Amino acid sequence: MPARARTNGQGSPYDHTHRKRRAAMVRAALGTPCPARYSRNCTGLMTNPRLMHLDHSTPLALGGVHGDRIICAPCNTSAGATLGNRLRGARRHPRRRLPAW
Repeated sequence: MPARARTNGQGSPYDHTHRKRRAAMVRAALGTPCPARYSRNCTGLMTNPRLMHLDHSTPLALGGVHGDRIICAPCNTSAGATLGNRLRGARRHPRRRLPAW
């Protein structure tokens, strides 16, 4: 998969439309409860714009659309890690057989 294009001088991997959509949704979400509550570190109330992420209610890997809601950063990272673990599946190592002495 090709890397995302970096569009601004600060090294942000997100394009202008993503940043514009996030800015509009963050203003509307300030002071509201986090809709996800996936993480133990979730404070419940979204008050800090720096800790709010544009999220996909249905992940892109499963056919979702680009950023359609705002959730807190701990919930977003926790949900992404959980999904990645589920998609990869548990890697099982074959049982080693002990030699019969």
